[in-house]
Amino acid sequence: MKFDILSTIASILQNNQRNKLEFSKLGGYQIMRQMFCEENADRLFKLVQRLITEGGPSLLIKNYEAFSFLLSLLDSESLAQKERSLMLLQVRE
Repeated sequence: MKFDILSTIASILQNNQRNKLEFSKLGGYQIMRQMFCEENADRLFKLVQRLITEGGPSLLIKNYEAFSFLLSLLDSESLAQKERSLMLLQVRE
């Protein structure tokens, strides 16, 4: 259920600077960080990748707040979260 809500939020944020700013002001990324402990992390990491690239096929960073969020997960205590964050950062051809 939470994942579906976050997926909808990702769609709302995509290519919309105003919505991204409001999401950030409301502490949206901090809430997402809490959800990583509660939800299927693999699905959430894919969602973060979608947020970073704004749904584009390339790995071009378009949402720097989402990218910073991903980097903050590297600072987490969970080894699994660190591994998933690093996997998303790998360059794919």
